[in-house]
Amino acid sequence: MGNFIEGIFTTITGLVIIVLGIILLPLPGPGLVIIFFGIVILAKRFIWARRIKNKVMKYVMITINIIKRKKNTNKEGTKNQD
Repeated sequence: MGNFIEGIFTTITGLVIIVLGIILLPLPGPGLVIIFFGIVILAKRFIWARRIKNKVMKYVMITINIIKRKKNTNKEGTKNQD
């Protein structure tokens, strides 16, 4: 019974957070981050949410690596110019 109640609570919480993120999308602020946070909560219970979370995390990691490479390239470029 506790697992059932936990599942309902997790689902409702995730959905409320996603709806809040959607409402905040047209406003300046972290609407997409809030939606992703809701998906992370839903990923504890649903495979489809876990797949979305994993895809987003993959692209976030790729983006972070690109930024790090560009930052290192810029540092190396400025060292060579001195």
